[in-house]
Amino acid sequence: FLKTNKVFALLILFLLLFVLFEATIRPLSSWDGWSSWGMRAKAISFDGKVTIDQFQYLQTEYPLVAPLYSVFVYGVIGGENDSAILVVSWFFYMLIGAVAFLSVSKKTNNQFALFVTFLILSSQNLIRHGGRYEGGLADIVMAYFVLVIIVSLLSFIDNKACGVNIIGKLHELQKSRG
Repeated sequence: FLKTNKVFALLILFLLLFVLFEATIRPLSSWDGWSSWGMRAKAISFDGKVTIDQFQYLQTEYPLVAPLYSVFVYGVIGGENDSAILVVSWFFYMLIGAVAFLSVSKKTNNQFALFVTFLILSSQNLIRHGGRYEGGLADIVMAYFVLVIIVSLLSFIDNKACGVNIIGKLHELQKSRG
């Protein structure tokens, strides 16, 4: 029983390290990253502020949250670096795993929670958007917010807890479609 927990914990750790490694060695390679939020992030970083010209020139359906994440990373590392943006995707990939584990472990035992977390984190789509291949910054953040909304809704149903409306509004800031 304890050995199984260690195996799943090591597999999850391997997945997290693998996706982080892949995120740090690859440049941004998705079209959305180049043309939408990545270009807008570079324009905001270059200008030092959000301007109306950026909205007129870079017409995109993405809200400002994804580019502002990128601008924050640019500020932390001291310049534009497309590979560093993928680390933000990895961070949300890791948060999805943490939320999955914590929410499942509340209702079941740790072994089942580790198994479910491993299944979720080993999903090829999440690995891809977590930084392995594409800059799925907007998509993985939206997936995180949807997961938090579902967990909060289930918690509300179980415990009559508050906070679902606030969390529900957060995903509207991220992406207007999809």
